[in-house]
Amino acid sequence: MTHYIVVEGESDAELIRSILPQDMEIDEVVIVPSGRRNSAIPLAKSISLAKRAPVALILEAGTENEEMIRNQELGFEDFVAMLPVSLPPVLILAVPTIQRAIMDPEWEDRLFEFLANDGSRPRPGFAYRP
Repeated sequence: MTHYIVVEGESDAELIRSILPQDMEIDEVVIVPSGRRNSAIPLAKSISLAKRAPVALILEAGTENEEMIRNQELGFEDFVAMLPVSLPPVLILAVPTIQRAIMDPEWEDRLFEFLANDGSRPRPGFAYRP
């Protein structure tokens, strides 16, 4: 099964490619640079609708402020919550940047967990916390 990863730019795509193991047990990973942050979420949504495949949106939070991070997560959830697909896109937010996040084993685990999903596991639940 093909897995899609939408990122903002080509430099982000290169960073993600650099951490992907060469021996992954999945068919294909397609990394799609969106060109701009404003177009990344609609692009992830469009790919999810058109391909009916797992899609992850990896964006830089640009902050370490918990409230601002939470607002970004909530905005994403509002945008994809009602999609008529069994696997709506997932957000993997890099805090504060992808360069820093790829050094965090928990962040990397979230990415690899997404890539290990063959479509049979439900999308990770979204925790509505204060």
